[in-house]
Amino acid sequence: MNNKKKLIKAVCILSAAALTAASFTACGKKTDGNETDGSSEKGNSAVGSDTAGDTAGELVKINYQCDKIKLSDELKSQYFDSFSVSDSGVSLIYNDYQWNEETMVSTVKTYLYILGFDGSVISKTDISVEKINDNDNASVNNVNYLSDGSVVFIENHYYPVEDTSDNGEGAADEGASDGIMPLEEETAETEIAAEEEVSAETEAASESYDDYEYDQPYNYVNKMAIVHMSAEGEIISRNEFSDVPALKAVSDNPNNYIQYIRINSSGDMAIAYQSYDEEWNCSTGVVVINKDNEQLFSKSFDGNDTGLNGCYSDGDGDFCFVVSQNEEGRYVQVVKKCNLQTGEFEDVCDWTSNSGAETMINGSGDHQGFYYNYNNNSIMGFKKDGSSEVMLNLLNNGVYIDSVNSMAVNGDDFYILSYDYGIQETVIYKLRKLDDSEIKEKEQVTLASYNADSSLQSAVAEYNRSDGNYVITVTEYSQYNDYSSEDEDAWNAGLTRLNSEISSGQIPDIISISDPEMLASFSAKGLFVDLNSYIDGENGIDRNEYFDNIFRAMETDGKLYTITASVSIQGACAKKSLIPEDGPVTWEQVDSILGQHSGMSLLAADISRDSFMDSVLSCGYRNFVDTSAGECRFNTPEFVELLERAKAYPEEINYEELESSDPDFWNNYNMQYRNDQVLLAGFQLYGFDNYYYTADGMMGEDVSIIGMPGSGSGAYLYPRSYVSVSAKSAHPDAGWELIKSMIEYDEDKYSSSNYYSISYNGFPVNKQAYQKVGEAAIEASYYTDENGEKVQNQNQYYINDNETVTLRNVDQALIDRLNSFISSTDNVFMGIESGIKDIINEEAAAFYAGTSTAQQAADNIQNRASLYLSEHS
Repeated sequence: MNNKKKLIKAVCILSAAALTAASFTACGKKTDGNETDGSSEKGNSAVGSDTAGDTAGELVKINYQCDKIKLSDELKSQYFDSFSVSDSGVSLIYNDYQWNEETMVSTVKTYLYILGFDGSVISKTDISVEKINDNDNASVNNVNYLSDGSVVFIENHYYPVEDTSDNGEGAADEGASDGIMPLEEETAETEIAAEEEVSAETEAASESYDDYEYDQPYNYVNKMAIVHMSAEGEIISRNEFSDVPALKAVSDNPNNYIQYIRINSSGDMAIAYQSYDEEWNCSTGVVVINKDNEQLFSKSFDGNDTGLNGCYSDGDGDFCFVVSQNEEGRYVQVVKKCNLQTGEFEDVCDWTSNSGAETMINGSGDHQGFYYNYNNNSIMGFKKDGSSEVMLNLLNNGVYIDSVNSMAVNGDDFYILSYDYGIQETVIYKLRKLDDSEIKEKEQVTLASYNADSSLQSAVAEYNRSDGNYVITVTEYSQYNDYSSEDEDAWNAGLTRLNSEISSGQIPDIISISDPEMLASFSAKGLFVDLNSYIDGENGIDRNEYFDNIFRAMETDGKLYTITASVSIQGACAKKSLIPEDGPVTWEQVDSILGQHSGMSLLAADISRDSFMDSVLSCGYRNFVDTSAGECRFNTPEFVELLERAKAYPEEINYEELESSDPDFWNNYNMQYRNDQVLLAGFQLYGFDNYYYTADGMMGEDVSIIGMPGSGSGAYLYPRSYVSVSAKSAHPDAGWELIKSMIEYDEDKYSSSNYYSISYNGFPVNKQAYQKVGEAAIEASYYTDENGEKVQNQNQYYINDNETVTLRNVDQALIDRLNSFISSTDNVFMGIESGIKDIINEEAAAFYAGTSTAQQAADNIQNRASLYLSEHS
């Protein structure tokens, strides 16, 4: 099987696995994408301590002023992936891609903008690369901006050369005339040998992909050059890769691509590239040339599975690289410097615990580089000893950024280029270092969070932009998790650390965590304020303006210790033609339906025992456990039946067996609901649009929103955030003001221009905000064409390779239906204690293995869970 077939198959498997996990698992133990901070110093006084609870009440200096550079509508609408700042202004590169429907060829125009600091366009220069021929995919990439306004970039030409011989020799000759070796074509013998390595079962499973024609009568030329161009578009120099031996080898290999180029103060240039072998292992190499295009250094990093995450020139002019390496299945990151004298790499430090290397820019002074750390929302300075310090905490200074395209520094000021996906606009932030006379001091209110969502972070930023007397400083405890560790306890090290600090008396003013055990424990200890006293107090809110049933459902013994700004709807769904009404379903109902449809199963074939139990418990956990009362109900006929039904599902999912038993498995998988082969599907609604992807696309008709049979409950509401205020805080009113700003209706926040940020962030608990999100969803269903006419969008859902479904757009009927569902349910998911979950898994495993009966397992779970609750209540 050739590598492209392998890749397609791998993508399908990963997509199916993600679908299963998303559909039937409410929360997971390991959350990718949150790495530890690794900063060894606190940096300036504009940030809080590494510990959230020990600095409350201290004065914090606000050292920076954040402003947005005003951009024209044209510039706002364009996506820029890099920029530079000098004393004279801002430089940006824009690639304008155009697709020709007639020729089916993409062309690109590249423009260099130079802006004043007021956003005015000083110049716009076309620096496009001329195409060699009609089939040339010419482009400009890896742009570096120099202080004189000129730019250095890679000019790339990628085009096919017809293979005029059976073995590709003709193409090689033509490619050689360009100084570039062509892509080596697979011979028939090579293809046969590769196919023989594949087992008969795997080959049978891949037959559905055999219709693709991968072998083309072309080889491809990859012609590259380094271009130095003035701000006016005049070429200062142009050096072919073929002129430098190591660069020629890079361009000759079709599996190589240039990831970074960096230029130091001496004019030397580092070209870093990545390559993938036949097994899709990644390797990384570097070539360094001087300003005269002479090769100084060329070497690959050791290891067959390495990746490059960042590149910069340090204060001494040396080139350094943040490299990820696979060490016996564990990925680590290290910073390496290329020694031009020895021709070797030298280790600088371990970077495994850090985040944000991809935004690294060249440093100055005591700092090798600067980068943006996503985990603590800070611009970091990377020092020569390998440590990092906070230069500027953005949230403290009233800035929340969803994504960082690029960073720049000019003197003491920092600049951030970002594309705001909520309003679909490019934004450039200027963070100006204040003079001593301008520095403000505010009293610190501390907030400890674990995986804080965007609504909380943006609310903190908005609070800190105000002229009040307080600044809320955030410590993000997920930064202390180590997901590269083989020890699963390290994956939750942040929660462990937070729990330990609070237990020792280091209590933050505001806490945002989603761990049910910690929430229950802290509530039982009287740590949290009853937010009902604020809701109904002098500075409270009108409950009639909110889905108050959500607040009531989140109470413990009549007290509201934590609150959310929005919820998603989760559970299961079925075709309305099979189950007509929303709400809970029983085993009797689903068994009756299954009995009437020969060959129909309850759930998809790739659902395991654990997935089944997780989904049932997520829907109906509170029917089995009353945490506040310290009681549980597991030794019941209903739970015994759940165990017996769970046993029918496989312990693990073996996709190779599924594929070998059905060569058309994935095509059938995508049609299983439409063809009435499976009754229930996992259901998640984060926004109104989701409904039609499930109903019109996956299921083929309207669906009923239900729970899992045996749970005793229907679908549930899943809080998108949990925010609590410490009862021991000196400033609890500040905590309430933050919460109030999160849940109140704000016309600007919920305007239709913010549709993409509010549409998939859950359904607001504020009723007016809910309706506004719905209106924005309806408005987004239309666009204005070139004639100024309003045209309805036609969203598509693709089924396999041969069927496209046009989805309905959001209408008021759907908004009203979901409104009714949200306002009528009290099933709000507040988490499953990991201790209870472990007990269920252990005793259920004994039943599955045949060492106990289902009733014995249920009795054991009841006894152990009762003891656990009594000890933890």
